[in-house]
Amino acid sequence: MKPATVERRAFSPAEIAARNNFGEATVWRQIRAGRLVAQKLGRRTFVTLENEKAWLDSMPRIVTASTDARAA
Repeated sequence: MKPATVERRAFSPAEIAARNNFGEATVWRQIRAGRLVAQKLGRRTFVTLENEKAWLDSMPRIVTASTDARAA
């Protein structure tokens, strides 16, 4: 019998950077600025999936002529 897979819900700053194609330094800057919520457990820092999604959703949108046309 195959063991059940467990969905990960938290990632290190390095993993968040790799998952989103950002540099790790960028992720740490976002954490220090308070734009990306991170948590600590002992010496480990981690970001939950919910906080990663909120951070990505909070980034400014780029408005182009084609996106303006769709909104009209």
